[in-house]
Amino acid sequence: MVKRRAEIIALCLIVLLYAGFVPVYNRNPFSCVLQEQSIKSISGKVVSSPMKSSSGTSYLISLDVSEASSSETSALCSGIVGLYVPAEYIEALYPGKLFSSANVALPENDFEIMNIEIGCLLSAEVSYSGSTDGDSLSLLSGNLEKPTFSVKRVTECIWQQSYQFYRAYLRLQLKRLLDAWGAAGGLLLALLCGAREYTDLSVSEAFRKAGLSHILALSGMHLSLFSGLSEKTVGKIAGKRFSSFSSLAAALLFVWFSGLSPSLLRALICMCIGFFASIFCLKTTPVKTLSIAFIIHLIISPEDAGSLAFMLSYLALCGVYVGDWFLKKPLCRIMPPLLASSVSVSIGAQVLTMPLSIAISGSIIPMAVISSVSVSPVASFFVTSGIIAIVFVLIMPFLLIPVGSILSMIYNALIYIVRFFAGIPCIRI
Repeated sequence: MVKRRAEIIALCLIVLLYAGFVPVYNRNPFSCVLQEQSIKSISGKVVSSPMKSSSGTSYLISLDVSEASSSETSALCSGIVGLYVPAEYIEALYPGKLFSSANVALPENDFEIMNIEIGCLLSAEVSYSGSTDGDSLSLLSGNLEKPTFSVKRVTECIWQQSYQFYRAYLRLQLKRLLDAWGAAGGLLLALLCGAREYTDLSVSEAFRKAGLSHILALSGMHLSLFSGLSEKTVGKIAGKRFSSFSSLAAALLFVWFSGLSPSLLRALICMCIGFFASIFCLKTTPVKTLSIAFIIHLIISPEDAGSLAFMLSYLALCGVYVGDWFLKKPLCRIMPPLLASSVSVSIGAQVLTMPLSIAISGSIIPMAVISSVSVSPVASFFVTSGIIAIVFVLIMPFLLIPVGSILSMIYNALIYIVRFFAGIPCIRI
């Protein structure tokens, strides 16, 4: 029993949180002497990358507020709020976008104001637009709501930390490079840094209908792919002694560049636990690692417990372990071991996430297991090919068009398979 203490603690936390016995602690609740409805301008630090709204007319960002003003007075504030920023501010420097090709009237310091990303200090004139509790599905008790504001005009955007500015600059340059590869570049951009503004809506919908939304969402699969590529490359060049260090470094670099999401944080914590366990020769198991990661995650970012991505991430990984434990050996008797392993973990992940998926969409995707087994390897090959293509083009720019043509062929094959599975009807509950 003592050996299972991490698993028992994690299980107790799950029961206490999701049964509503213990409220979720919000580290950054909005606090200000001014009423939200009276706030006319706001200042703070951007702490999330812009995410395009469903309407396409604005982008949602999270702002760590430092000051707010009403018509009569100003006050110091704290906490996180949501800002809906008009698309013309976000997209003015984006290649191929409406506002980047139009000669729109913009405020001074055009480049800085338009390059709104994590780390910039933003001031804007706003109007209150309500509050949101994200995608907590009302499963948790506690104040998870945060006020949201619509931006009327951005008045200032400055950078104090150079490494954050260079991150924003590199993300912008990546968008300009991948725009030359059309739809293939748009999907690759979503898989590399979570920016979906160049991904066709019909493609995103096809992934959802095929039960493959986890491929578009940055998760442990993407982190493992990057760290695995780094580990193999460095292992061949410098030896296995340095491969584990390069793997962790690549994972940290990927998370820094793409931005931290609940699923990526879970994957990064698990990777760090495995890394330190190997360094200090500590014994661990996948379930113990996941349990410790769950506890650490709640300590670092407790409000993530109300996120749909958080719930699905942990449920899916639990399902992977359950499927591998109970189904792999029986399936090995009727199919090759590699295929049996892939099918068993896919079944486990789908079964454990099914109740939550039904609560969200009210439907079951019967071909989700087969589509995941079929598409995941192709998607991994597409991302790997895209990374190699980017490296080649940066070294030899004249290869931009031929390399893009090859990548487009892989993209077309991937999308053909996705659309095939998306065409199979789901079962309504």
